Amino acid sequence: PIPIVIIPGDGGCQLEARWKKDKVKHFFCKKHQREWTTLWLDPVDLLPGLIDCWSDNIRLVYSEANDTFNNSPGVETRVPG
Repeated sequence: PIPIVIIPGDGGCQLEARWKKDKVKHFFCKKHQREWTTLWLDPVDLLPGLIDCWSDNIRLVYSEANDTFNNSPGVETRVPG
């Protein structure tokens, strides 16, 4: 089964992330983001191609062995406050 994540409102989510990846979806996707950055919602990130970078950073990965969901490899997230 594929999880469905519902995030209320277009600009209401304050999820932040930083990442360090060995591989990215496209050459123009950032491999490293040292400072915390808001993942949602910058309309520029939703353009064709760039949406692949965004979706790779915000996706969850299911571990069948642990029955848990985790961040995309190399991505650290937080909710400030």
